[in-house]
Amino acid sequence: MSQGNWAFGPIFAIVGLILTVVFVLVVVGAVLRVRKPRSKAERLAKLDSLLANGAISQAEHAEARAVILRE
Repeated sequence: MSQGNWAFGPIFAIVGLILTVVFVLVVVGAVLRVRKPRSKAERLAKLDSLLANGAISQAEHAEARAVILRE
């Protein structure tokens, strides 16, 4: 090995370690961002908000409300 390449091994190992740590942090962050299911009250409030904003019709609201309450 020439004198200029003596640090290639340790540098390669450090870069590999850094990439591994970044990968683990990305995976952990994605898992932590997964939301727990919202409560029925939260879902009904969101549904009421959608109706008030005109995003859904009264019929859609009634159908979705029935589904939530059956769960």
